[in-house]
Amino acid sequence: MWESDRVEVPYHPSIRHVAFRIDPESLETVKKWLNERDIEVRTAFKMTPAEQPLVLPNFPHAHAAIYFDDPDGNSLELITFLETDPTAAFQMMSFANWSEEKRMQGSQHTE
Repeated sequence: MWESDRVEVPYHPSIRHVAFRIDPESLETVKKWLNERDIEVRTAFKMTPAEQPLVLPNFPHAHAAIYFDDPDGNSLELITFLETDPTAAFQMMSFANWSEEKRMQGSQHTE
């Protein structure tokens, strides 16, 4: 809940929504699951539906999320916390790009 001295506050993905925590493994298939139910992913943090799920580098815990509205128009987020190096800085990116970077880092350690 956010307290404000105004009734009408401009929309921002960080406020006026409910977030539900999901398993990291579920994030791989959540977009397909939403599409099968005709639920559209919406732009959040300037990341288009095509770029979501997205990864937000909130220190010290990064998380991945996808944003959409329920059939009644309520703003919802599915979120999962990610294992990251808390000392490594990175920019917001799509979960697909983040996963690819993690895969590449993993393959470099096994060579």
